[in-house]
Amino acid sequence: MGREVRRVPPDWDHWSYSDQPLFDCYNKALARWVEHNDKWNQGFELNYTTKQWEPIADKYKNISYSEYDGDCPDPNDYMPDWENSERTHYQAYENTTEGTPISPVMATEDDLIDWLVDNKASAFGDMTGDRDFWTSVVKQNSGGLITITKLK
Repeated sequence: MGREVRRVPPDWDHWSYSDQPLFDCYNKALARWVEHNDKWNQGFELNYTTKQWEPIADKYKNISYSEYDGDCPDPNDYMPDWENSERTHYQAYENTTEGTPISPVMATEDDLIDWLVDNKASAFGDMTGDRDFWTSVVKQNSGGLITITKLK
């Protein structure tokens, strides 16, 4: 469970683009999948604890990477990959699923914080966050995507 702030263009309207939750950063997800698939085909899997490539465990040697970790990312499951120069505004999302917006698009971090506090936005389930909580969420977003995985 988490909350994240995504940088978006000022005219981004998630629901007119798609009626489903969307992940962010398709190109990053695709590059990760391609890298891991290539390593898999060379006989290696990533140990997420050590962050090292290790030989594939015997029990997985006879399956494809897709069978092991899922198919290649589908661009229809992702927000558009805008240029950084286009990502001038902020929007809060939940990331329990792929990503559903919990706020409108805002021009500034302070506008987003005010909206989240004033509208008692969900920080987790039916719990809301106070100004300090939302300030920490939004201000940690130094130009990209941040994820908050737990409350204080």
